[in-house]
Amino acid sequence: MKKVFFAAIMMASAFLATAKSGYMLRSNNGSLKKQTERGMEWAVQIPFGAKVEILSETPVKAIYYWTGGKSKNAMEFYKVQYQSKEYFITANECAIGDSPIVLTEDATLFTKSRISTFRNAFLLRGTICLATGRRETAGSVSFSEVIFYDTDEATLKTRWVQTKKISDDQNDVKAAQLVELAFVQADKGMKENFMKLALKIESTAKISEYVEETNRKMFNIIDGKNAADIPQQEALVSTDDGATVNLRAVPQNGDVLAKLANGSAITLLKMTAETDKIEGLTEHWYFVQAKNGDETVEGWIFGGYISFLKEAEETSAE
Repeated sequence: MKKVFFAAIMMASAFLATAKSGYMLRSNNGSLKKQTERGMEWAVQIPFGAKVEILSETPVKAIYYWTGGKSKNAMEFYKVQYQSKEYFITANECAIGDSPIVLTEDATLFTKSRISTFRNAFLLRGTICLATGRRETAGSVSFSEVIFYDTDEATLKTRWVQTKKISDDQNDVKAAQLVELAFVQADKGMKENFMKLALKIESTAKISEYVEETNRKMFNIIDGKNAADIPQQEALVSTDDGATVNLRAVPQNGDVLAKLANGSAITLLKMTAETDKIEGLTEHWYFVQAKNGDETVEGWIFGGYISFLKEAEETSAE
């Protein structure tokens, strides 16, 4: 009995020593499969960048079946372990290795570690890849070789990117995974939950900025951070029913700093890059200066409640 127990421990130790990790690099609809009598079938969906343990690097060939269809030819699958259960994963979606990284900026792809070998293609900021460990320098530029999933060709590819545009910080990778999970959720509540988790992670500056920007775009949150200065322009507060308009500390739901009467003169100073839709009107938000009694106030007004003086003059002429 002791010999059997000892042998089992040795086998487990050997597995732990030799088992390799794999990462799902397909960014949408990545899934694990189960083997049935007719071939491979869908088992469970897993997130972009999910880690699996490779149980065998020798791929199994089988036809993949899904609802209403099947693959024309046999596909290759690795046998893997995920969350203590055994599955199969499509080989051309799973990169084997131990160094997941995330792009901190949009990154041009190079076929070799030289600027002159650039391709007319790039990977977006937030993309999770696997670093091969190869790093070379050409002149003053450092390059790192990465494996990524090519969506157009549905396969893994190896290319070079500039080292300064990648991060191997695991909090960065985790934040990018959560953002991807939010993207694929149909339920708004689930999207919000995943993004809240991503925002809480202590990621590096560039990935933190990426998560915040994605959150604003995903839920159309306009906070004025992307506003740009515009040439000062005089305008009027204008509402169809003559109601007052809120001057806010930040766009959308900011604190109300003042209530401006219909027809109040304002000066436009900044405009948001984003647009908002209120009461059927789609407009930018404007940072304005106005008089509130004897006091000069500054804040944000939705563009749907602004009448530019030129427009007002044309309306009066009609």
